[in-house]
Amino acid sequence: MAKQLRVLVLFSGLGFLATLQQFQLSGWEKWPFHSGKSIFNMKVLEIQKGQPWSKGIGEIQWKLTGKNQSTLVRFYLKGNDVPQLDDCLHVKAQVIPIENKGNPGEFDMQLYWKTKGIYGQFFMQKTDYSWINSEPSSWLTQWIRASQNWCNTILAQHLQGRELGIAQALILGDKTLLDDEIRSAFTATGSMHILAVSGLHIGLILQLLLMVMKLGARWIKRSTALLLVILLLWFYALMTGFSPSVIRAVFMFTVLTWTQWKGWQSSSVNTLFFTAFIIVLWKPLYFFDLGFQLSYLAMLGIFLFYPVIAKVWRPQNSILAYLWEGTAIGFAAQIVTTPLTLYYFHQFPNYFAVANLGLMGLSTIVLGAGIFILGIHYLPFLGKLNGLILLYSIYWMFVFIQWIETWPGALVYGFDIPFLFIPILFILACLLFLGEIKRSYWKWSAIHFLLILAWMSRS
Repeated sequence: MAKQLRVLVLFSGLGFLATLQQFQLSGWEKWPFHSGKSIFNMKVLEIQKGQPWSKGIGEIQWKLTGKNQSTLVRFYLKGNDVPQLDDCLHVKAQVIPIENKGNPGEFDMQLYWKTKGIYGQFFMQKTDYSWINSEPSSWLTQWIRASQNWCNTILAQHLQGRELGIAQALILGDKTLLDDEIRSAFTATGSMHILAVSGLHIGLILQLLLMVMKLGARWIKRSTALLLVILLLWFYALMTGFSPSVIRAVFMFTVLTWTQWKGWQSSSVNTLFFTAFIIVLWKPLYFFDLGFQLSYLAMLGIFLFYPVIAKVWRPQNSILAYLWEGTAIGFAAQIVTTPLTLYYFHQFPNYFAVANLGLMGLSTIVLGAGIFILGIHYLPFLGKLNGLILLYSIYWMFVFIQWIETWPGALVYGFDIPFLFIPILFILACLLFLGEIKRSYWKWSAIHFLLILAWMSRS
């Protein structure tokens, strides 16, 4: 036990030093906050059009005691005229620190952006900046953007409006076309994870690719097929922006696929922790990323609780069995992620199980049709047919979500729990679902679990 504690202290110290070094390298430690308007040059890295404000992320260049500093910043631009990616701007604006408003039950926006290395933000209008030039990004970034634009162009030829926005978010991880109505409906039903490319999407794509590879088993070796599948998964990760949740999912499935191919005995939970360790070692601030935390906790819940929940009911009908498996997966993930979502978002969707039950089949159809349409778009009949399947599956998905959103008490607000309750609820959930009913600790954990839930409901 002493060795494990020493290892924990060692890596905790290394993580603290890495975080401190990241903060110092970002340049924010010496930025003159609240000292009036500053003049600096900025390169546009991300831009999302909106009304009346467009928002984006830029890299500002400034000097301190003769030394060049390069720092990420969040900016908001008012008006219809917005710069393009890779544009370099000469800006005069007041950069202020990102701070929370202090309202009870407020999302911790400061921590969210801090994990991305961004501590400041500014607001500007057209008169506050001038265009200097355009500096092309690396060839890899340009290739990724060109590939994303190609995919978006294909989707736009078959979809439009709301359906196009949902398709881009679900298939490519691009949420720029999602309006407030779509976000509200998916949030109220606990289905926002469907619109964020994560382990669910990667797992479904992996299954689709393995099915396709089985069709060509006569002409391609198993080792070559698995290697090709792994390469296609990483290509998809690049296409979707290489977010922490996507990196986690692709890396984990890569390790699992490789160990199965080699015939090695491996634990899914150990593989999950191994990938988390490697990713955090590479990017320490990912540990504080909300998407990273929820993604890993969801997979941990699935590995731990799904076998137990799936045994509760074994339907004979294949369709019911498939739907029940999807519901069991949703329950397992929700058990572990609920304490963290209550802590961060202070709300709970009461009908998440019903929503996941309906979305399990529809999201599979949407993701499958969306992936295949990129390959068969140019085939006259099959491309049109696939486009229609994609269109109507997204349409009925959103109709279903909106219907559940209208149910009374769909979303409950006002939860405000201490951070200490997160590990306590997780431990009690493990005892409750993984313990034996005959053991006395199972009863005590159930009582404590219910008392905490009652306390949170009262508060």
